[in-house]
Amino acid sequence: MDMASGYPPQKDDTTIQLLEYYERYLIRQQEQQTPLKVQQVKIVKIKEGDTRRYLTDTDWTSILDEADSRCIICTNQILKDDETIHSACACKPHPVIHASCMLALHQRGEREVNGKESNTPVNDEKKKQSSYVLTCAWCNTPYLGKISMKWYQHGLAIYHEYKPERSYDVVVKGFESFFSGDVLLVGLAEIQNVLKTILIDWKTSSDYNPMLGKVLAVLSRMHLKYVELGSSEQHTSHDFLGRICMVAAINVYGPGMTVWNVNTVQYLMRLCCEVYATSKTVNPLELAAQCHTISVIIRYSRRVETSAPESWQVALRQKVRDYLVSTLTELTENDVFFQEWLLPCSDLEMEGAEEKTTKMKQGGLTESKQHFLDSMFCSSKVDCIDCKFAEI
Repeated sequence: MDMASGYPPQKDDTTIQLLEYYERYLIRQQEQQTPLKVQQVKIVKIKEGDTRRYLTDTDWTSILDEADSRCIICTNQILKDDETIHSACACKPHPVIHASCMLALHQRGEREVNGKESNTPVNDEKKKQSSYVLTCAWCNTPYLGKISMKWYQHGLAIYHEYKPERSYDVVVKGFESFFSGDVLLVGLAEIQNVLKTILIDWKTSSDYNPMLGKVLAVLSRMHLKYVELGSSEQHTSHDFLGRICMVAAINVYGPGMTVWNVNTVQYLMRLCCEVYATSKTVNPLELAAQCHTISVIIRYSRRVETSAPESWQVALRQKVRDYLVSTLTELTENDVFFQEWLLPCSDLEMEGAEEKTTKMKQGGLTESKQHFLDSMFCSSKVDCIDCKFAEI
């Protein structure tokens, strides 16, 4: 298999290329006839270039020096050189937030739902995060904006309530759309609208945005849930879209994240084992996505294993560690996959990194594999400076 140039790709390149592919999919979708059920959703129109403009344009930050713009979370003044997110809430003069403040806000919400700080559910009621995670405490409007927030909540409700049917032996008259998946497509169209409004209306000078990451994660789960309806060319497309949305979500959510937990690590690593490591022929689109997916999977999984906060996810590190050990050991048994896809990802940010990486690549195959596996896991359960991956 011929490797694409520049592998493994840089973090910014991964975000741009995956989201630009999804942008092209959304544009094609806008031009096609939609199912009758989906036509009830007013589709937001996105155009070519909106994604790249959102991710790369920082000219807008000049307004920050012209007014007393303050972070609507920490209230400190925001300067032009700060990493900033411009949201869609109603704050004046500009709804700007430090990217680090928004990340801390979302991680606090995660702790409320998943960790020891969480509120105790009553009668098995699902734990809920505080409203301030999604709604600005100053202007009392959603960071997404009122309309996008309605789309987000309704689309998310459809995702949670929809149960794909594997058998079509009995179809209740009047409920054909439920069995065909059109109801799920309605929710998907609404979450896609939310994504479009972020890419069109929001601005950023940061390489991460936890709200965008959360929206992409929901899109990923909805595409993959649609795949459960059956096998067809359309479902294959949803499987691919679900995978790239998941990788893009991991890439843009922010440093130190653990919201994806063990299940996502297992799903993504399983892709390496069952899809990428066994593929003899891959179409160019899959190959391009694979170049981004594998490096993100390995780096992210490694980071969860070393930096998940033990205070509220006690077992997370060990579960991820155990799964990584077994999966990476299995993957290294494939000589071609190891040399072409895994070994290039061993450029670690560590003391003597260049020398250690050179030894891996110049040693015999068996020795290189062992060096690679040793570099993935430090003996301590706490962060190890000597083997810590660069932030992605």
